[in-house]
Amino acid sequence: GDGDGDGARKKSAPDGGDERRIEMSFRGSIRGGVRERILGHYLSGAVDVQKLRWDLRSNGQVSPRRYTSLMRDSKFCLHVRGTRVQSPRLIEGMLFGCVPVILADGYAPPLSWLLDWSKFSVRLPEIEYERLPEVLEAANWAELHENLRRVVPFFVYHRTPIPGDALWTTALGTQRQIERGEACEGVVEGDETDVERSVVAGEADRGSRRVRKSGRRLKRGG
Repeated sequence: GDGDGDGARKKSAPDGGDERRIEMSFRGSIRGGVRERILGHYLSGAVDVQKLRWDLRSNGQVSPRRYTSLMRDSKFCLHVRGTRVQSPRLIEGMLFGCVPVILADGYAPPLSWLLDWSKFSVRLPEIEYERLPEVLEAANWAELHENLRRVVPFFVYHRTPIPGDALWTTALGTQRQIERGEACEGVVEGDETDVERSVVAGEADRGSRRVRKSGRRLKRGG
């Protein structure tokens, strides 16, 4: 996303949720073994998705306006591993307050080294896809949505960078990689694990302090 100043930050955060009429939505191709199996199961009529208030479609094009409206109306957005390594749809849905439901074994979400995705998303092993209805029913959407609202600013760029935005997290991630590389220089083989642990632990602590400090600034409007 791209905006300007505090006003843009306020606009970037997901709004509301009580009026979202769609429980979970999906738009995209079902190409790829995993998608064919999972989406094929739910699109085949094996489950009454209409009763669940799911809106899953894999055919035809959708206009940007309708796609945006769909995300605003959905509580959860389904993301199943496809043929591409990265897709913008994950972040797009988050920007509109749609809590991600991720079925992609081995996938490390953006900023997973900094953020605890279990606090604002639902994750399920691919093999357990048939449990989706019960998992969503048990999920605390209001809590997940509120946590999502708090982390969305980390994924938004601004024309004038501000503390805690996407440029800030990119710089923090770059610094982390540099520090990890420097710490591992000259380490004898076999010692990397302990060094890696200490570096990651130290960076996590520093990152946590930076996030809290930036959060306080943002609350004050600074």
